Amino acid sequence: FTLGHHTRFGCGPRTGFDFSGRLPYDIAARATHALDTVPDLSAAEQSLLHSALTGAQLSVAPTAAVTTAARALELAQRAKSTEALAHALLAQATADLSPDTMYSRLATAPRIVAMAQSLGDRDLVATARFLLLGTMVEAGDLAGLDRELAENAPLVAQFTGLHDNRHSSWFRTLRALLDGDTAAAAALLDQAPTRAPAA
Repeated sequence: FTLGHHTRFGCGPRTGFDFSGRLPYDIAARATHALDTVPDLSAAEQSLLHSALTGAQLSVAPTAAVTTAARALELAQRAKSTEALAHALLAQATADLSPDTMYSRLATAPRIVAMAQSLGDRDLVATARFLLLGTMVEAGDLAGLDRELAENAPLVAQFTGLHDNRHSSWFRTLRALLDGDTAAAAALLDQAPTRAPAA
């Protein structure tokens, strides 16, 4: 899961989920190296690097990820940067996905989505929306899930492809299963390879 996209430091070109191979270790090494060696980093740059490091730590050092995310948030608030704050809030939300943080995530996810919208950052929108949809399922907010998955949802109208992306397909299939409609779920699974581009 690569959070942040400060390409100057090679910490991932986009926001997304990827726990494969050596990628988390590579991103962690690059972010740590930049934080340790690059002079005169702004608070926003430091925050983005800590967010990227949090994402890398999720699969290799999950306890450390919580501390790193807290530092990312502190730096983002100091910088007063919308971009840094959006990534730091996402880092914080994903660093601890325990039931204890469910209501906090449910409140924070729409805020991250709104900031990503204002930045016009489609990748960040898609990742923040994924967090929102997943937390809605966790909280049993099926009415909210239905609103977000609707074809006329405001976010879907603003960002082409969100309605049929991989995340939407996953949650639409899950929604059919929760309704007990296995035929609809099977049909959605059959359509997924052709309809669902990467999130």
